[in-house]
Amino acid sequence: LTKFQYARMLAAALAWFSHRQGDRIGLVLYSDTVKLYIPPSTRHLSLILHSLDRAAPEGVGGGTDARDAITELLGRTGITVFVSDWYATPEFVRQALGQVRVRGHDVIAFHLIDPAERSFPYEEAASFEDLETGERISVVPAALRAQYQSSVAEHYQQLATELSRVGVDYHQLGATEPLDLALYQYLQRREALQRVR
Repeated sequence: LTKFQYARMLAAALAWFSHRQGDRIGLVLYSDTVKLYIPPSTRHLSLILHSLDRAAPEGVGGGTDARDAITELLGRTGITVFVSDWYATPEFVRQALGQVRVRGHDVIAFHLIDPAERSFPYEEAASFEDLETGERISVVPAALRAQYQSSVAEHYQQLATELSRVGVDYHQLGATEPLDLALYQYLQRREALQRVR
């Protein structure tokens, strides 16, 4: 599965669980702008699942326009879940999700990570393409692996730190983890945290 396919499955599973509990569910799909908005309702499960099935990646994700538009769309408070690979500066992510948090929403940020993004297991020189911008860069993996892994680990740590500052529940998911197990472990952890509060 690609991260995008995994994200669609995760969103569909969360929508289904929430619907089963009688919660109102909605959906926002965005890249540089909002592409689709389905307002929260107890009757929108089929529409959300259909929209997720038809969704395709497009454009560069998470610009200021999309951030501000999403914040304006979110009305009454509730649980708001963001699913992304968070390829943005940690400060930008904190500002974006912090805007939603200060409006009273319980914000959860799922960070989808392909295991290769951590380990950078490539051996031969290759050209890598940014799927959002189309930019290509030639890389000799062995020469950059240690620096790359250090940069990625620092980015992940900064994300966790910045999001905890604004009270966002940040959780990493490996895009190869069985989804049922990953969600079960996350929900157990969240329940334990809420008992402590």
